[in-house]
Amino acid sequence: MAQNLDVVVIGAGITGLTTAYYLKKSGLKICLLEKSNRVGGVIHSNKVDNYLLEYGPNSFQESDEIKELVTELNLNSELAIADSKMPRYVYFQNKLQKVPLSPPALLSSSLISLSGKLRVLAEPFINKYNKDEEESIASFVRRRLGSEIHDRLVSPFVSGIYAGDTENLSLPASFPLLAKLEKDHRSIILGAIKSSRNKTANKPQEKKLAKRLCSFKKGLSTLPEALANNLKALLKLNATALSIKISQEKPYYQIKFQQDHLTHEITTNCLVLATPAAITANLLENTVPDLASELKAIEYVPIAIVHLSFPISKLDPSLNGFGVLIPRSENFRVLGSIWNSSLFTERSPKDEFLLTNFIGGSKDPNAIFLTDNELGEIVSNEIKTILSTTANPKIISVYKYQKAIPQYTIGHLSRLSRIELALRKYSGLHLASNYLQGVSVPDCVSRGLSLAKTIKDTVIL
Repeated sequence: MAQNLDVVVIGAGITGLTTAYYLKKSGLKICLLEKSNRVGGVIHSNKVDNYLLEYGPNSFQESDEIKELVTELNLNSELAIADSKMPRYVYFQNKLQKVPLSPPALLSSSLISLSGKLRVLAEPFINKYNKDEEESIASFVRRRLGSEIHDRLVSPFVSGIYAGDTENLSLPASFPLLAKLEKDHRSIILGAIKSSRNKTANKPQEKKLAKRLCSFKKGLSTLPEALANNLKALLKLNATALSIKISQEKPYYQIKFQQDHLTHEITTNCLVLATPAAITANLLENTVPDLASELKAIEYVPIAIVHLSFPISKLDPSLNGFGVLIPRSENFRVLGSIWNSSLFTERSPKDEFLLTNFIGGSKDPNAIFLTDNELGEIVSNEIKTILSTTANPKIISVYKYQKAIPQYTIGHLSRLSRIELALRKYSGLHLASNYLQGVSVPDCVSRGLSLAKTIKDTVIL
């Protein structure tokens, strides 16, 4: 006889783990299935010799939800905090240039020309977008702030987050707060000023603290592993979901999965699918074909990650910062580079400088098909040029994702509406993954917490 549970969660990425953690905390009978032998999804830290490598996200910006979660898991002593004043760079016109992070810094920056700065100052006088269809990031930024801001700052920044093309990505889906500022205040500059004043007026005594850039001393995998340790026997690794059967009567969902070459069956009235879009579509294809069709249409881009190490003695002694992004106009294949040895201590031997470099994305999808040696050589040569060194780096690792980051292309919000409409037909069926809205670690933690609260309010203990 099949075991009946309050909630079954499939997929132990950070969203699935967070959802399961808070559901367990609520006292619900749950089970979390993960087909691989580890948790965390794309969050994947690994110690190779004396290098601490990240094969996915390298850090996260602290949010209230993550701060609370880290405290509950007793991980505060394990946190690694980066210097909040550490500069970010863009490689433009054959040199590293600091990204201006404030209005005064923008006005004094050599990255943007005088005409480009004047164009920014004209932003409050630009009419807001009045069309019904979603606008691309490129169209929005060029319309409001000009081409220079788009080409030299926003486009490389978007490559760093989504590895995507600003011409195809939806502004309201990718950066909803910017869309809301324009909608509510007509101007994003005036809107930002008004929002800041309103927060100060509402809480005049509250000192605003900058959000910290964090990781963990043993890598970002510390967080999903701590969640897994909390769940213990409720988490089943190497458990591949084979089929989902939906019934009109309780229990609504019958899940068959395979673990250790044995087939098991569990039932539940509440099912959370926290798997990538294509995997979720395959699980639902026979039972909810219209929903599966929408999920299959969500694009992912490929990424290759190349870890390099340089002798510190061969680099500029002043080299320090978060890393560098490279505009496509510079004709480099590398999208960006994170300077791990600047960000956090003990990521590499003391006399070496570790960098995590990204190549591929929507504009260079075929990079993923190059050999590891070819990728290592391309990235090494380009990074040498960017860092102005003749030293040959040590290639520590090359790691490839065929489907790395979901793309919120134009029409994404309409697709989400259709997905939501399809889900309403099925009581207790929930989707929870970064293909919905928000790809960052804080986004995923927030999504998991919110979903757990929703389920707790609807499931009868």
